[in-house]
Amino acid sequence: MTMPQSPIDQKRADALGRQVARLMLSIDRGLLAHQTVDFDVTPAQKAVLIQLETTGNRITTLARRLGTSKQAASKLVQEVEQKGLVERIPDPNDGRASIIQFTAQGRAVVEDTVSYFEDLEDQLAAEIGREDLALVKAKLKKIADFLDPDGF
Repeated sequence: MTMPQSPIDQKRADALGRQVARLMLSIDRGLLAHQTVDFDVTPAQKAVLIQLETTGNRITTLARRLGTSKQAASKLVQEVEQKGLVERIPDPNDGRASIIQFTAQGRAVVEDTVSYFEDLEDQLAAEIGREDLALVKAKLKKIADFLDPDGF
C-alpha cells in the first residue's frame, strides 16, 4: 500500500534543488562505476578538480571560483596535490605566484570523466533526442551562469 504524499513532500519532490540533487547523485554513482583511473577525493577536493582548467590556474582564480579564501583554496589544492592529481609550477609571468595544473594522473581523471559524460550524453540523446538534450544543456548553462557567474 502506497501512502499519499504530504504537501511538503510533494513540494520537495517538485523542487529544482531536489531534481539537481538527484542528478548529481546519479552522476556520481555513474562516474564511480565508469572510472578507470583510481582516485579518491572528497566533495570539496572534487570541486577543485571541476574548477581547474587544463591549462592551469592561479590559486586566486580557484579561490574565487570556489567561493573561498585563498588560504582555504590553497589547503584544498595541497590535499589534491598529495593525492598526485595536481602540481604547482612557477608562474612564468609572476615569480611570486604559482600555477596549479593537472599531473598526468589528474589529466587521466579528466579524460576519464569527459569520456563518461560523452557516453551519458549519447544515452540521453537516445532517450530524449539530440535537440531536446541541446536545449536542456543550454538552459542548465544559463542557470549555472546566473547562480555561479565566476564558475568554469
